[in-house]
Amino acid sequence: MAGADFAALLGDPAYGIAAQPFSDFEHSHVGDVEVGAKVVLVDTFGPQATAPAQRGGMFRLAVAGLYRLPTGQRDQPDHFADLGAGQGQADVEIRGYADVALGERFWTSAVARYAIQRPDRLVRRITDAPGHPFPESVRRQEVARDLGDIFEAEVAPRYVPNDEFSFSALFRIQRKAADAYRGTFDVTSADGTPLSLDASTLNTDTETTRRTAGFAVTFSTVRGHARGRARWPLEVSYAHTIVLSGKSVPRVQANAIGLRVYR
Repeated sequence: MAGADFAALLGDPAYGIAAQPFSDFEHSHVGDVEVGAKVVLVDTFGPQATAPAQRGGMFRLAVAGLYRLPTGQRDQPDHFADLGAGQGQADVEIRGYADVALGERFWTSAVARYAIQRPDRLVRRITDAPGHPFPESVRRQEVARDLGDIFEAEVAPRYVPNDEFSFSALFRIQRKAADAYRGTFDVTSADGTPLSLDASTLNTDTETTRRTAGFAVTFSTVRGHARGRARWPLEVSYAHTIVLSGKSVPRVQANAIGLRVYR
Protein backbone atom coordinates (compact mmCIF):
# COMPACT_ATOMS: atom_id res chain seq x y z
CA MET A 1 0.00 0.00 0.00
CA ALA A 2 1.40 3.38 -1.01
CA GLY A 3 1.75 6.15 1.53
CA ALA A 4 -1.01 8.21 -0.08
CA ASP A 5 -3.38 5.25 0.01
CA PHE A 6 -2.63 4.61 3.67
CA ALA A 7 -3.20 8.28 4.51
CA ALA A 8 -6.55 8.12 2.70
CA LEU A 9 -7.49 4.96 4.61
CA LEU A 10 -6.92 6.77 7.90
CA GLY A 11 -8.36 10.17 7.03
CA ASP A 12 -11.15 9.62 4.51
CA PRO A 13 -14.50 9.49 6.40
CA ALA A 14 -15.76 6.97 3.83
CA TYR A 15 -13.53 4.30 5.42
CA GLY A 16 -14.89 5.00 8.90
CA ILE A 17 -11.60 5.64 10.74
CA ALA A 18 -11.41 9.44 10.37
CA ALA A 19 -8.01 9.85 12.02
CA GLN A 20 -5.04 12.08 11.34
CA PRO A 21 -2.52 10.59 8.89
CA PHE A 22 0.97 9.72 10.10
CA SER A 23 3.45 12.52 9.41
CA ASP A 24 6.18 14.54 11.06
CA PHE A 25 4.59 16.19 14.05
CA GLU A 26 6.00 18.43 16.76
CA HIS A 27 4.23 19.96 19.71
CA SER A 28 5.11 21.14 23.20
CA HIS A 29 2.97 21.60 26.26
CA VAL A 30 3.25 21.86 30.03
CA GLY A 31 3.13 18.47 31.74
CA ASP A 32 1.30 17.57 34.94
CA VAL A 33 2.57 20.17 37.43
CA GLU A 34 3.34 18.93 40.96
CA VAL A 35 2.93 20.98 44.14
CA GLY A 36 4.20 19.47 47.36
CA ALA A 37 5.97 19.83 50.70
CA LYS A 38 8.54 17.77 52.61
CA VAL A 39 9.02 17.67 56.39
CA VAL A 40 12.01 16.19 58.23
CA LEU A 41 10.74 14.36 61.32
CA VAL A 42 14.02 13.13 62.81
CA ASP A 43 17.62 13.96 61.90
CA THR A 44 20.52 12.78 64.05
CA PHE A 45 23.11 13.56 61.37
CA GLY A 46 23.22 17.16 62.54
CA PRO A 47 24.22 20.20 60.48
CA GLN A 48 27.15 18.47 58.74
CA ALA A 49 24.91 16.27 56.61
CA THR A 50 27.21 16.53 53.57
CA ALA A 51 30.15 15.04 55.46
CA PRO A 52 30.68 11.30 56.00
CA ALA A 53 28.98 10.00 59.14
CA GLN A 54 31.18 9.91 62.20
CA ARG A 55 29.54 6.79 63.59
CA GLY A 56 26.99 4.17 62.70
CA GLY A 57 23.41 4.42 63.86
CA MET A 58 22.71 7.95 62.67
CA PHE A 59 19.45 8.27 60.78
CA ARG A 60 17.12 10.72 59.12
CA LEU A 61 13.38 10.31 58.57
CA ALA A 62 11.20 12.56 56.41
CA VAL A 63 7.73 12.52 54.88
CA ALA A 64 6.32 14.39 51.91
CA GLY A 65 3.01 14.94 50.19
CA LEU A 66 2.18 16.34 46.81
CA TYR A 67 -0.73 17.11 44.57
CA ARG A 68 -0.32 16.56 40.85
CA LEU A 69 -2.36 19.05 38.84
CA PRO A 70 -4.15 17.89 35.66
CA THR A 71 -2.27 20.40 33.51
CA GLY A 72 -0.76 17.93 31.05
CA GLN A 73 -2.03 17.50 27.51
CA ARG A 74 -3.42 14.01 26.93
CA ASP A 75 -2.64 11.95 23.86
CA GLN A 76 -5.22 12.63 21.18
CA PRO A 77 -7.61 9.78 20.23
CA ASP A 78 -7.54 10.88 16.58
CA HIS A 79 -3.73 10.76 16.36
CA PHE A 80 -2.67 7.14 16.87
CA ALA A 81 1.04 8.00 17.34
CA ASP A 82 0.53 10.87 19.79
CA LEU A 83 2.28 10.51 23.16
CA GLY A 84 0.80 13.50 24.93
CA ALA A 85 2.53 15.65 27.54
CA GLY A 86 0.96 14.14 30.66
CA GLN A 87 -2.02 12.15 31.87
CA GLY A 88 -4.21 15.20 32.41
CA GLN A 89 -5.75 13.94 35.66
CA ALA A 90 -5.16 14.77 39.31
CA ASP A 91 -3.08 12.62 41.68
CA VAL A 92 -2.46 12.69 45.42
CA GLU A 93 0.85 11.19 46.52
CA ILE A 94 2.54 10.51 49.86
CA ARG A 95 6.20 9.64 50.27
CA GLY A 96 8.51 8.50 53.03
CA TYR A 97 12.30 8.86 53.15
CA ALA A 98 14.85 7.22 55.43
CA ASP A 99 18.65 7.48 55.58
CA VAL A 100 20.70 5.27 57.91
CA ALA A 101 24.46 5.36 58.51
CA LEU A 102 25.70 1.82 59.09
CA GLY A 103 29.28 2.96 59.52
CA GLU A 104 31.60 5.85 58.85
CA ARG A 105 31.56 5.29 55.08
CA PHE A 106 28.50 3.14 54.46
CA TRP A 107 24.97 4.57 54.12
CA THR A 108 21.63 3.18 53.09
CA SER A 109 18.71 5.20 51.79
CA ALA A 110 15.13 4.00 51.36
CA VAL A 111 12.16 5.67 49.70
CA ALA A 112 8.52 4.56 49.57
CA ARG A 113 5.67 6.28 47.81
CA TYR A 114 1.98 5.69 47.20
CA ALA A 115 0.10 7.55 44.48
CA ILE A 116 -3.69 7.76 44.47
CA GLN A 117 -4.81 8.51 40.93
CA ARG A 118 -8.07 10.40 40.88
CA PRO A 119 -10.92 9.49 38.49
CA ASP A 120 -11.74 11.64 35.48
CA ARG A 121 -13.44 11.54 32.10
CA LEU A 122 -11.88 11.61 28.65
CA VAL A 123 -12.43 10.58 25.05
CA ARG A 124 -11.04 7.19 23.97
CA ARG A 125 -11.55 4.85 21.04
CA ILE A 126 -13.00 1.67 22.51
CA THR A 127 -11.68 -1.55 20.97
CA ASP A 128 -13.08 -5.03 21.48
CA ALA A 129 -9.63 -6.35 22.44
CA PRO A 130 -6.01 -5.12 22.57
CA GLY A 131 -4.10 -5.12 19.31
CA HIS A 132 -6.59 -3.21 17.15
CA PRO A 133 -4.43 -0.31 15.94
CA PHE A 134 -7.00 1.59 13.84
CA PRO A 135 -10.44 1.57 15.51
CA GLU A 136 -13.35 3.25 13.73
CA SER A 137 -14.44 6.77 14.59
CA VAL A 138 -17.80 5.50 15.94
CA ARG A 139 -15.76 3.90 18.74
CA ARG A 140 -14.65 7.37 19.81
CA GLN A 141 -16.62 7.93 23.03
CA GLU A 142 -16.31 9.83 26.29
CA VAL A 143 -15.64 7.31 29.06
CA ALA A 144 -15.07 7.37 32.81
CA ARG A 145 -11.51 6.54 33.81
CA ASP A 146 -9.88 5.68 37.13
CA LEU A 147 -6.19 4.89 36.68
CA GLY A 148 -4.74 2.30 39.04
CA ASP A 149 -2.98 3.45 42.21
CA ILE A 150 0.81 3.06 42.31
CA PHE A 151 3.06 1.73 45.08
CA GLU A 152 6.83 2.04 44.77
CA ALA A 153 9.69 1.24 47.14
CA GLU A 154 13.43 1.45 46.63
CA VAL A 155 16.60 0.80 48.60
CA ALA A 156 19.95 2.37 47.70
CA PRO A 157 23.06 1.36 49.69
CA ARG A 158 25.95 3.79 49.26
CA TYR A 159 29.69 3.50 49.92
CA VAL A 160 31.67 6.73 50.36
CA PRO A 161 35.42 5.94 50.39
CA ASN A 162 36.53 9.59 50.52
CA ASP A 163 35.27 13.15 50.18
CA GLU A 164 35.13 13.04 46.38
CA PHE A 165 33.66 9.71 45.29
CA SER A 166 30.62 7.66 46.19
CA PHE A 167 29.35 4.35 44.78
CA SER A 168 25.75 3.27 45.11
CA ALA A 169 23.46 0.44 44.11
CA LEU A 170 19.70 0.53 43.58
CA PHE A 171 16.81 -1.89 43.79
CA ARG A 172 13.29 -0.66 43.09
CA ILE A 173 9.92 -2.39 42.88
CA GLN A 174 6.83 -0.73 41.48
CA ARG A 175 3.30 -2.06 41.35
CA LYS A 176 0.40 -0.38 39.61
CA ALA A 177 -3.17 -1.58 40.01
CA ALA A 178 -5.34 -2.12 36.95
CA ASP A 179 -7.10 0.85 35.41
CA ALA A 180 -10.90 1.01 35.50
CA TYR A 181 -12.69 2.34 32.41
CA ARG A 182 -16.48 2.48 32.45
CA GLY A 183 -19.13 3.18 29.87
CA THR A 184 -21.35 1.24 27.44
CA PHE A 185 -22.50 2.45 24.04
CA ASP A 186 -24.62 1.15 21.17
CA VAL A 187 -23.37 2.46 17.82
CA THR A 188 -23.42 1.56 14.13
CA SER A 189 -20.21 0.98 12.17
CA ALA A 190 -19.45 2.52 8.78
CA ASP A 191 -20.74 -0.61 6.99
CA GLY A 192 -24.03 -0.59 8.93
CA THR A 193 -23.11 -3.27 11.48
CA PRO A 194 -24.57 -2.59 14.96
CA LEU A 195 -21.91 -2.56 17.68
CA SER A 196 -22.14 -2.75 21.46
CA LEU A 197 -19.11 -1.11 23.06
CA ASP A 198 -17.93 -1.66 26.63
CA ALA A 199 -15.15 0.62 27.87
CA SER A 200 -13.97 -2.06 30.32
CA THR A 201 -12.07 -3.66 27.42
CA LEU A 202 -9.57 -0.81 27.86
CA ASN A 203 -8.63 -2.27 31.27
CA THR A 204 -6.76 -5.18 29.67
CA ASP A 205 -3.03 -5.41 30.53
CA THR A 206 -3.04 -2.16 32.55
CA GLU A 207 -1.94 -3.83 35.80
CA THR A 208 1.86 -3.67 35.88
CA THR A 209 4.80 -4.74 38.03
CA ARG A 210 8.37 -3.61 37.50
CA ARG A 211 11.59 -4.67 39.29
CA THR A 212 14.55 -2.46 38.55
CA ALA A 213 18.21 -2.62 39.59
CA GLY A 214 21.08 -0.27 38.94
CA PHE A 215 24.24 1.43 40.11
CA ALA A 216 25.72 4.93 40.15
CA VAL A 217 29.12 6.60 40.52
CA THR A 218 29.30 10.20 41.76
CA PHE A 219 32.20 12.65 41.90
CA SER A 220 31.60 15.58 44.25
CA THR A 221 33.51 18.71 45.24
CA VAL A 222 30.90 19.83 47.79
CA ARG A 223 32.85 18.79 50.88
CA GLY A 224 36.12 19.90 49.30
CA HIS A 225 34.63 23.32 48.61
CA ALA A 226 33.44 23.61 52.22
CA ARG A 227 37.03 22.94 53.33
CA GLY A 228 38.56 25.37 50.85
CA ARG A 229 40.08 22.69 48.58
CA ALA A 230 37.76 23.12 45.57
CA ARG A 231 36.70 26.26 43.73
CA TRP A 232 33.19 25.15 42.69
CA PRO A 233 30.74 23.02 44.71
CA LEU A 234 29.36 20.54 42.19
CA GLU A 235 28.50 16.89 41.58
CA VAL A 236 28.94 14.82 38.43
CA SER A 237 27.25 11.42 38.29
CA TYR A 238 26.76 8.44 36.01
CA ALA A 239 23.87 6.03 36.61
CA HIS A 240 22.78 2.81 34.90
CA THR A 241 19.45 1.04 35.49
CA ILE A 242 17.83 -2.04 33.99
CA VAL A 243 14.38 -3.58 34.37
CA LEU A 244 15.04 -7.11 35.60
CA SER A 245 11.51 -8.47 35.44
CA GLY A 246 7.90 -7.43 35.57
CA LYS A 247 4.41 -7.73 34.20
CA SER A 248 3.15 -5.88 31.13
CA VAL A 249 6.25 -3.65 30.98
CA PRO A 250 9.16 -3.57 28.50
CA ARG A 251 12.62 -4.63 29.62
CA VAL A 252 14.61 -1.46 29.15
CA GLN A 253 18.03 -0.18 30.15
CA ALA A 254 18.81 3.46 30.85
CA ASN A 255 22.03 5.44 31.23
CA ALA A 256 22.10 8.93 32.71
CA ILE A 257 24.79 11.55 33.23
CA GLY A 258 24.00 14.29 35.72
CA LEU A 259 25.53 17.60 36.74
CA ARG A 260 24.48 19.48 39.86
CA VAL A 261 25.98 22.86 40.81
CA TYR A 262 25.46 24.28 44.31
CA ARG A 263 25.51 27.89 45.43
